Amino acid sequence: MTKAAPLEEAIDRLYALPLDEFVAARNELAKQLGGDDRKTIRALSKPSAVAWALNQLYWSVRPVFDRLVAAAVTLRETQASSLLGKRADVRGADAAHREALHAAVREAARILERAGHDAGPDALRSLTAALEALPWEERPGRLVRPPGPAGFAAFAGMPIAPSDVRETAPAAGMPPSPTPAAERPARPERGRPPVERTKERKRGAPGQKPEKRQEEEEERARAHRERAERQREAVEAPRREAAAAGERVRAAETLLAQALNDEHAARERLEEARRLVKDAEKTRRDAEREAAAAQAAVRKAEARLRPGS
Repeated sequence: MTKAAPLEEAIDRLYALPLDEFVAARNELAKQLGGDDRKTIRALSKPSAVAWALNQLYWSVRPVFDRLVAAAVTLRETQASSLLGKRADVRGADAAHREALHAAVREAARILERAGHDAGPDALRSLTAALEALPWEERPGRLVRPPGPAGFAAFAGMPIAPSDVRETAPAAGMPPSPTPAAERPARPERGRPPVERTKERKRGAPGQKPEKRQEEEEERARAHRERAERQREAVEAPRREAAAAGERVRAAETLLAQALNDEHAARERLEEARRLVKDAEKTRRDAEREAAAAQAAVRKAEARLRPGS
């Protein structure tokens, strides 16, 4: 065992203590040490309540914590495979991650409640955001504040499957985008000078009426507008879906917080009912003892009233 190992173990024990005992235990440990070890211990910060609950989840409910870490790693690997164009069950990995996340949030909330700390909606949101960010860069079990969400930073530096937009098949119902003029090969018209071709395009085909030409131009303009509208819709639809997905995530988080809050209230009502039952049982036993004593007194009085007694 290295020299640093006992100090590291002592630090772990500090962060595994009840939150109210942290400062006194840290100061007492610092008094017992000297030199750099004392400085190291004195520099340790007391965790916030949410960070403390996350630490206790790691120290006390490790299977739940490890399950969430494994689910998070699997989800990110599956998403990475999907981004690289490989077959991947993203939906299944996401469902498994959500289930593990909800279990971990419930356990962390119970830890807060049992210790008498606030486990309201704000705490639940912080717990959820921190556990969604697993695996953390910070060392588990020694958090001072909750880690922030990983977001798209988890995929930083990840290569994306190459694609050529010009080779992508058009969406259903959408005509292919026109090839820029600079990329179209020139197809010279033969037999007539360029000046005559220009004049013909201006006045239309021989024998064509001006009204007919105007209708064709309007039809071309309408088709162009419709094509532009479809292309704009193809760009905006994913954005709207992303925004809607974000709203669904926020709604799910609110429902989760409410459910956990309701669960806490139900447990409190259950405990209150148990206390009432216990008090009623005690009252019943006291009443039975009093009734027995009264019956004994009656029998004794009757015995004294009998003739010859």
